[in-house]
Amino acid sequence: MQLMLRASEQGTPEQILTDNYIQFEENVRQLQGEQSNHNSISISLIAWIKYYIELYAVALKNQCSDEIMGTIDQFLTRDELPLSPTLKLFIIKQICELSNIKFDKLREKFSNRTVVWLRAILEKPQDQQTNQAQHNLILPTPLLVCEDEFKRISDILAYDKDIEHLRQLITNCTTNQTSSYCFLVWFIHYYSHFYTTNNALIDEKWIQLFTHELNQHICKCFDVIGSKLLISLCKNFSINSYFRLQPNMDTKEVHQRLVVLNIAVYLLSCKSLNHITYVGSLLFDDNRQMPNNYTERLQSSICLPGLLSSDIAITKMLYVRTQVKERLDRNEIVPDAKFVYKCSDACPYMFHFEGCGRPLELSKCPMCKTDIGATSYNKPIIRIPPQIQMPIEVGFQFIADYIKTYDEKDRFGYHNITDAKESNVGEKSEHLNRSISFRFMHMLTHATLLILHELELLTNSTLPNGEYFRNHFEKDYVLIGQQCGDIENCHVWLFKLINHMLDETFLLKGILNKNQKVIELEKLIEERLIFAHIDSVPTEINEYKRSFAEYTQKQSESSQLEYFVDELFENEAKYPLLKFFNLTNIYATNPIEKFRTKLQAIPYSEKIYPVTTFLMNRLETYENIQYLYPIVTFTNYLIHKFNHRLKRNDAAVATIEYYLTNGPDCETTSKLYESFLDAWYELNLKEVRFDCQTAKIEHVQEKENFAKNTMIAVVLLNASKDATSILLAACLITIGKLQNEVVNYFHNTLGTDPSGRRRQEHIVPVQSIRREHLFKINAEEISQQLVTDSFMINYEYGKSRDIIYDYDEIELVLRNKIRICL
Repeated sequence: MQLMLRASEQGTPEQILTDNYIQFEENVRQLQGEQSNHNSISISLIAWIKYYIELYAVALKNQCSDEIMGTIDQFLTRDELPLSPTLKLFIIKQICELSNIKFDKLREKFSNRTVVWLRAILEKPQDQQTNQAQHNLILPTPLLVCEDEFKRISDILAYDKDIEHLRQLITNCTTNQTSSYCFLVWFIHYYSHFYTTNNALIDEKWIQLFTHELNQHICKCFDVIGSKLLISLCKNFSINSYFRLQPNMDTKEVHQRLVVLNIAVYLLSCKSLNHITYVGSLLFDDNRQMPNNYTERLQSSICLPGLLSSDIAITKMLYVRTQVKERLDRNEIVPDAKFVYKCSDACPYMFHFEGCGRPLELSKCPMCKTDIGATSYNKPIIRIPPQIQMPIEVGFQFIADYIKTYDEKDRFGYHNITDAKESNVGEKSEHLNRSISFRFMHMLTHATLLILHELELLTNSTLPNGEYFRNHFEKDYVLIGQQCGDIENCHVWLFKLINHMLDETFLLKGILNKNQKVIELEKLIEERLIFAHIDSVPTEINEYKRSFAEYTQKQSESSQLEYFVDELFENEAKYPLLKFFNLTNIYATNPIEKFRTKLQAIPYSEKIYPVTTFLMNRLETYENIQYLYPIVTFTNYLIHKFNHRLKRNDAAVATIEYYLTNGPDCETTSKLYESFLDAWYELNLKEVRFDCQTAKIEHVQEKENFAKNTMIAVVLLNASKDATSILLAACLITIGKLQNEVVNYFHNTLGTDPSGRRRQEHIVPVQSIRREHLFKINAEEISQQLVTDSFMINYEYGKSRDIIYDYDEIELVLRNKIRICL
């Protein structure tokens, strides 16, 4: 038995496949004989075979036509071993993952390929092919919270059209939120067939029942708004409606609409409670009745959740506080400049100065249009009324008091109209810890307003139009997808969250008529809903999809191949050892981006993992530190070489290339220059600062032409203050300060040098640095650390996309990297 297949083996996948094919067949046959014994030999064989057929999947994806591809094809086509279906399924999963496509797209991609075993699977008779749109569509379904009730109601609505039975069902929904929610969700399922079925016809019977025989009961249970929604669902809305489904729509577009409808039916179900709730008050008054005028009620009586402050002063205060805190942690502000500024006693607009913190530039206050800032360096403007300089601690307290006072005021209605394009992943209210919590509440409000507009219940409104609410909702949907780490399946996670909101924990009694109630609701949603389900989003999604697939399978009484591709089902008889041939996407994802996304979602990560959070937030900037040494070494060499003998005028006309090819030490100069050049072109800084002067780093020359077209003066340190002469000095100072930021943050946050004495003892002039002095960090190195030592794959079947990071290990590694250079 040969179990060695070197992962570092040189050659193309096709060559490795060719060289090891005989061993592949032998190992497959041996595994077939060993499969009942889950011992070390079986595990080794599985690992070897998985690696081999992963390479085969890569070769298939790349349309390789080498002879070995035909040999493997013949082996799989013969289907002579019970293990063959498992191997084929694993290959299909790998191709889908590598190509980032669903199984239905794989059919299209390989329809004309001469891969016999694969075509035999893909080219099923038409009557055996599943409706791909139906499979790809995941519907809001309360299977994880009230499965039995949903199935009971589904059976009644699907098979029992007796009017008396329907009346009794609706009557029960009137006083039972769970039943009410399940009833409404079933009609979302019914509505979905307008997408999954070509030329689907409207069932006039339901519309007849809702408008005549059952109208009174429907309006009592769900009010007029519920009646309008149910009728719209049954007739696929109007022709020009945003919610009109067409069979040729993209699945993502359909899922977006389903999320809005899921939110709408959840809010409607709140009417069935015996009291009004915070969220229910978005649609109903304190008597749980639909208001006569939604616009008037929302704009005069309801404080909407998920809206940022419309106060320009607060927006700027929060920005100033964040920026100044970060700059204090990095010791960027000189001791005599630790101030923040307020426009005047009459105007609360606040600002701060960049650079060293001393007053520098002049600008205008956007609130009162008065001049603010400084007339020149370190000369604050003198005017009446005077601008106010506050010590940072005093300024921060002023900000806290101002926001507290602002939060005590009730702001009704939609009070902050902004373009959806301005929404970003970092936005959040002051009282929330994670931005994804704010984004969820923002989506909830805009979905509510979108459905009200759709049902023509915001007529003669001063509110924005339906397109405005739609744009905001769709932007929220995209941002939540980014923040939860699964853009493609974020709708599934949202369905699950909405289902969990049926829990009485979230049914706070009362009306959202106070801003403090909005804060209470938003904090509750964050702590008890978002935080409870953000830790393992892939597992949460997979759990929901599996439950939905099992429900769908029972409805259709057929087991679909797609469910096995998605690792939702297992069948040991059909696919032996399937649980060992599960999929991992670690090789198809960027480890550091995945890590960043998950880190940002961890509650209070900046306190639990302060160094990791700090460095990941500015990783691209701190990558520049590693390039300081070759730049300093080259400039030091030039200083020693010329020893001030080169006149400034001569340096301004002589190119670097001249000194690389002339003189007895040109070989040494060239060697040091090459290292300098590589480092110079790796810098991602756009500009650098020398005191209060700014110089831009612009690579206008191609790297290979830099020496020929650049004067030696550019890379010489001198006392001149013109833009060209200060570029190099500014670069050295700026990169040196980046290292100081990291060191200062480390000591200030961990309290390892409260007096600053240790830092003073270890000061090294920039021009005296050695490699070991520098804090070296880059994305590639962090990715390697993640892959080798700091994460695990959840190898439980169906959960292998869930990467488990060792955040404590990463925090320790990064802290030690900083300690080394202290």
